Amino acid sequence: MPPRRPELPRADPEWVRGRAEIIQGQVIGPRFGMALAISGAGLFCMLVLTCAFSWAITHGHLNPVMARWVGYMIAAVVPVVIGVAIFLFLLVRFRRLIIGKERLQLTGSFGRLLGQLPYDNIEDISLGKVSTDNADVYIRLQNRRRRDTWWPRFEHGESYDVRVRGGFEIDGTALRLLLRDAVHAYRARRGLLR
Repeated sequence: MPPRRPELPRADPEWVRGRAEIIQGQVIGPRFGMALAISGAGLFCMLVLTCAFSWAITHGHLNPVMARWVGYMIAAVVPVVIGVAIFLFLLVRFRRLIIGKERLQLTGSFGRLLGQLPYDNIEDISLGKVSTDNADVYIRLQNRRRRDTWWPRFEHGESYDVRVRGGFEIDGTALRLLLRDAVHAYRARRGLLR
């Protein structure tokens, strides 16, 4: 007789889509620092150019410097506009991860609940694609069709089910460790450790 497989946990009816509420937990917001750094660099360039232009005016070198100053100021405005656009995009989208005691949630702007992964449905958490400033986190589920489990996009044909892309306040390695600790603590409380 083959060994009996352990029964998979059932979905909590209070956590299904449309009935689930945003939970209390550690909130990880979007990374605004890069957008502000781009804008700050552009503003700094504009300040330096303005100082150089005022120096040229006081020393009588106005004509040759004027054409260059206008071109440099236009070039310095570009990073400011790009940084402000990225900042506004992140502010309107405003995705946050909430690491709770029993589940991981993804919320969007205006308090919308975009995704939820109960810890008893998470099989493995691993580090994905690593770039110079961030890394993705891959989450493999036991059953992606559970009613209390949903995410904006499930991956197909991969060894994982959910990819949490970078762009949050903490990097992918720290996020992976936080999620692993939360899942481990949940399993320890429920007596589910293997």
